[in-house]
Amino acid sequence: MTAIVGQCQPGQVWNGIACDQPGDKCTTFRSRAETIRTEAFGVSSQMKTACMKNPNGKACTELTQEHDMIVLR
Repeated sequence: MTAIVGQCQPGQVWNGIACDQPGDKCTTFRSRAETIRTEAFGVSSQMKTACMKNPNGKACTELTQEHDMIVLR
């Protein structure tokens, strides 16, 4: 039986060839994504505060760079 892209059963993913069980890979990616999201959110809050006080200040610049690096991971 040949599956059509987007026609996988619930809990399965399209691997480029056929429907497949996601296994531990999805759990690992989700966990890593959540860690990065949480870190970026925390830095983003600090960055907004620093940049509102002094957009050209050292704290604003450093936190903006740190946030950008986190998002690029």
